[in-house]
Amino acid sequence: MMLALVLSVSLMACQDSGLRGDAAAAASCFRQIINTSADSAEIAGAYAGLGNYAAASDWYRKALNTDADDLAARLGWARLFASVHQRGDAETLFREVLERDPDNFAAQLGLARLYARSFDTAAGTLVETLLDRRPESPGPLLLKAEMQIELGQHEAASGLLQRLLAQADLALADRLDALALRASIAELNGAADNPWLDTIMEINPDNGQVYATAAYFYIITRRYREAVALLEQAVSRDPELWQAHSDLGLNLLRVNRLADARRHLETAYRGDPYNPVTVNTLRLLDTLEGFEAVAGERLIVRAEADEARALVPFVQSMAARAAAEMAPRYDYQFTRPMIVELYQHHDDFAVRTAGLPGIGILGATFGDVVVMDGPGAKSIYEGFDWSSALWHEMAHVVTLNATDNLVARWFSEGISVFEEWRFGPAMRTSLPLNFLEAWQDGRLLPVADLDEGFIRPTYEGQVMVSYVQSGLICQLISEQYPGGLSRMLKVYRDGGDSQAAIRRGLAVEPAQLDESLRHYLQQHWGAVGAGLEAFAELQDAAQAALQEEDWAQSLEQARLAVQLYPGYVEPGSPYVTAVRAAAELGDSEQQLRLSRAYFAAGGRHPAVLSELAGKTTGEEQLAVLNAQALALPLQIGLREQLARALLDADQPAAAAEQYRAVLSLEPHDRAAAHYQLATALNATGNRADARQQVLLALEIAPRYPEALSLLVELQQ
Repeated sequence: MMLALVLSVSLMACQDSGLRGDAAAAASCFRQIINTSADSAEIAGAYAGLGNYAAASDWYRKALNTDADDLAARLGWARLFASVHQRGDAETLFREVLERDPDNFAAQLGLARLYARSFDTAAGTLVETLLDRRPESPGPLLLKAEMQIELGQHEAASGLLQRLLAQADLALADRLDALALRASIAELNGAADNPWLDTIMEINPDNGQVYATAAYFYIITRRYREAVALLEQAVSRDPELWQAHSDLGLNLLRVNRLADARRHLETAYRGDPYNPVTVNTLRLLDTLEGFEAVAGERLIVRAEADEARALVPFVQSMAARAAAEMAPRYDYQFTRPMIVELYQHHDDFAVRTAGLPGIGILGATFGDVVVMDGPGAKSIYEGFDWSSALWHEMAHVVTLNATDNLVARWFSEGISVFEEWRFGPAMRTSLPLNFLEAWQDGRLLPVADLDEGFIRPTYEGQVMVSYVQSGLICQLISEQYPGGLSRMLKVYRDGGDSQAAIRRGLAVEPAQLDESLRHYLQQHWGAVGAGLEAFAELQDAAQAALQEEDWAQSLEQARLAVQLYPGYVEPGSPYVTAVRAAAELGDSEQQLRLSRAYFAAGGRHPAVLSELAGKTTGEEQLAVLNAQALALPLQIGLREQLARALLDADQPAAAAEQYRAVLSLEPHDRAAAHYQLATALNATGNRADARQQVLLALEIAPRYPEALSLLVELQQ
């Protein structure tokens, strides 16, 4: 069966007119095809060229109704769906072509492009298969070069593009794409001259796509200000680049230019109402307008009004710690306010981050702007420790700003994970089991290639494995190369890559750092790694016995699991099983010992902490209560419990802060909440504010005896 071409000769001629900047000639050409062609698929392509996607879709459907085996129509329709953001429909049609023609090159290339856009691991394999078949084919060469640039492999990509540009019969569209990628490499490397850009401008002085192409590579390396500057040039040269307007809007949000973002997103929507990123982000902006913003000298917190005041004190405290303790560790000083946005709904956060719901991450940082799920979106019951996640993101603010966003992804993530483990609110180093399995199976990447584990993972769970590996490398550097983390950040800031950062920051080769990590893992985690299978079996046995209410057997199996891996406090931790079994057996001594060990290792399961708080006193109890309130800050009872303990510990100002949070959460008994706040304020010596709170309590409950007594005391 013959290969269906991307475009007919006639359509390609029309397209070339547009690529050269003659929009009127292109439109006239497409209309002539519509008026004269007898080929339904070609007419559909002409309508697509004019931007009339509904008519194009109708003509592709007509072509297939006439001949279900018309591969040109099916391929064209698939590309049309891809261009209007309907990935699922596009993939279905490409697969239908392959069902009829399993070796269809164009359909395989179409799938590879879809996979590449979503960073699917299948993209790379499919591209290599296509190049094995046709080593000089422009489509897969362009796609491979693009993927290499994403990974920072500029020299390899340049070689591929040079080979492609040497082809005498290269189509204009492919030539412009290749030139745009070469221009992007020059831009990313800070070249003073960019001959590739000059060549494109000679072909079409109004070409804005080249700037949008280069901006894409800045976006995926988190250089958002540079991306914004290029996207502004893109839409200035070509105001009808709707995707560029959408990308510009999304990235203006990332640099906190909300009004400008809305303007470009509305422009994008007028030109392309099918783009889900545009639609979702405009809806999100409406949501953001309802957020409450609490601004300070160094921090702006945005959150839903019913949560903001309860969360702000915790965020302010952590931001102050970040400025006083974290930033100096990396020779950095905050010069601009940090902006923290907390979302009640995960899909809102996802849209804020990527324009689409359903992404798997829980937090993201764009320079000074931190956006993340708040404790109302996911809770500690689901394994989400929002305060540790916030500390992680604040570390990104430091590393991104300290390097002008030039830091490698693995190193920025590594420092954030290390900070979370060593200095964060929970301070735990509980390595997930899938990381230990990957290590045991030899699936860890060399440090020089570690970014690939984040950008184009090759197995399920590799992104999380890469997070943990990066954190361990940074922990190792902190312990074995004093000052090494800061020195490496300086190398990145000066434009060095990861290999240069390691060589100049640590005075070792990357391969030596890989070897050091192997020794470090064996030294600290060798016994745990060797006992993984036994640990899993003990976990399962403990859970099974718990379900059968065989408390003694459950406790024994869980204790043995804890002994194999004492630091494991992830969801499903054997500590939680052991504590429950000990409680059922009435073994209070063992329950307390296990609860203390779990808490010390960073465990935050609410049931364990609640029992522990009830069995401890003094500073130990206060630490547990503070951890509880931080883990579940929207639970009124926990904030009240912490406030009472703070009063008992003679910390009335901190207690008053907790009672203010209780009031912001709309408690059922508001009179009591006002009275409690009054008692705390009175203990600080703030009699005026205490009197105001007593009066508010009495407005609600005029005969409230304790409030009346306090009012008399305050009036004396």
